[in-house]
Amino acid sequence: MNKLLLLFASLIFIFSCTVNTDENPILAQFSFPQDCCRFGTGIFILQDSLDASRIEAYLASVIISDNEDFEHSYYPQTNKRVRLVENFEIIDEENNLVFRNTNFLPNDPFQGWNGKINGINAEGKFLVNIQVRSLEGSVIRYEKFICALLCSQSFDLYLDQGMDFRECMWPIQHDGNGGFDISAPPPFCF
Repeated sequence: MNKLLLLFASLIFIFSCTVNTDENPILAQFSFPQDCCRFGTGIFILQDSLDASRIEAYLASVIISDNEDFEHSYYPQTNKRVRLVENFEIIDEENNLVFRNTNFLPNDPFQGWNGKINGINAEGKFLVNIQVRSLEGSVIRYEKFICALLCSQSFDLYLDQGMDFRECMWPIQHDGNGGFDISAPPPFCF
């Protein structure tokens, strides 16, 4: 019964995402910067069944694009139950693929997106698609909305536009085991 519900929910999601517009309809409902830290992660089991509690994936909600330090890049951070990241994509609000990497080990910031598009620091909302394979061979897909912010912007400017930094999860706040380390400080500029 649970598999049928998951299939039904996935079909609704797929059909709702295939509306013929120039803009991604799901991303259009996401307001920058107000929603930057409010949306959760969609998780879809694509192959095999597994105990989802065994797979941990930390997906930050924001990235700083004008920081050259790779520890601030956006990349799949997981526990040791993930064997391979099969696909990692960043899609902008016009539905353009701005970054893609395939078939690499998780937890490697050098495999991630540095927040730049054609060498220019990005600012705005993005959709992340990540597909991983577990040690048991299961395939899991994650979808997450993220925001690219600029350190050079005023902290108050983002606050005035409705962003709540208390709800943000930054790449450097990964606990090393697929979870969120609330004690880790946010980036230096925020």
